[in-house]
This record gives sequence, C-alpha cells and structure tokens, in this order.
Amino acid sequence: MLSSKKVGAKAAAERQKRWLEKQQALGLTRVEVRVPKSQAQKIRDVAQALIAGSRIQITPPELNTEDKRMAQIEAPWTLDGLKAAIEQSSLVESGEFELEIIQGADPVMVVGMNELGGLELFLSICGEQILTSVLLWPCSSQDEPKAFEAMMLRNHKKYLPLSALGVTSIHGEEWYELWGSMSSRSVLQNVIMEFRTVAQNAVDLSEDLAPAGDAAA
Repeated sequence: MLSSKKVGAKAAAERQKRWLEKQQALGLTRVEVRVPKSQAQKIRDVAQALIAGSRIQITPPELNTEDKRMAQIEAPWTLDGLKAAIEQSSLVESGEFELEIIQGADPVMVVGMNELGGLELFLSICGEQILTSVLLWPCSSQDEPKAFEAMMLRNHKKYLPLSALGVTSIHGEEWYELWGSMSSRSVLQNVIMEFRTVAQNAVDLSEDLAPAGDAAA
C-alpha cells in the first residue's frame, strides 16, 4: 500500500504533467532569462501581458531619437476607446455589431449582435479585466434547476467552450448568465473574437437546453 506521501507526490507529478500539456496546447514555450533582481517583476508583468494577448512595441535600436522608448505594454482599454476602435476596425463586418454605452455608476457597453437576431452582450471593464456576458433565461423557468446546474458542471467543456455559466440577480429575479473574461490589455482582434464566441455559445446553449419559450435575452 502506498504511503500518503507517495500518493501526494504522484498526484503532484500528474498535476505538473497536465499543466505542461496545457501550456503546450496553448502554444506557450518556456523562455529562461537572467536579469537584475530589481527588474525581475517587470519581466514577470511583461510575460503575463503577452500570455493575455497584449502586444509589445519596441523602438528599433537603430533609431537614436530623443523620444526613443523601451518596450511598452499597451494601456488597458476604456469603453469609449474600445467602442471607437471596433467601429473603425476592418476586422468587423459591416453592420455586424450595434454598440451603445450606458453611463452610470458602473458604465456598460451593450453589443447588439445583428447577425444573431439582435442578441445583446453586456460588456464592462473592471481594472485589468474585460467581462462580457449574455442573459439566458430566468432560473425560475428551468425545470429542476439543481439537476440542470449539476449537469452543466459535468458537461462544461461540451456546452461552454471558453465561457462560463453563472447566476445573476436582476430586479430581484435570478437569471442564468453566460460570461467570459479576458485581459483589458487584449488586442482588438481577441476582443472581437470574444464577442463572437460568447454570443455563439449563448445561441447554441439556448437551442439545445433552453426551457420551452425561453432563449438568450
């Protein structure tokens, strides 16, 4: 019989193996560098930003000008900046999105997905994170909610690629909500891809599992 230490070591080794396989599947490679201790955290920050999808702009060394700068990570998106960038982007099909910013204590951008029957995404920027969500249907209309939620946990990969299912309260009523998150420093192409992914997941989930008469709001 294996000791608890051996079982724990074996489990840790398996976790490490799965972690390495996941990194490889994501196309990530290990790069080892040595830098002054005082600069180590900056290198970690740059690495995390690259993994999240940010671009780094480096002034070529041959350009010896006064405004020559070191590597810079793009600033986080704002709702106004993101709206303007999407409206001007060639990555978006004509009429694909209808964008509106609703001002308030916590501003939100509503993204109308015209090619998906006007399905609405709700986007907010919270510091270093962009949150994108879609309202699905009221929890009260779901037959056997606990069984449904347990089934979704077991079939997350099948029904919710790159998204997550949650419950949110609106005017005192609980709704199922599909959402995704990403870095607020992500490149525009990735943000647009997130819109399409979350919206399509919501449509697919509604078609497969929505109660009769209900669908993504």
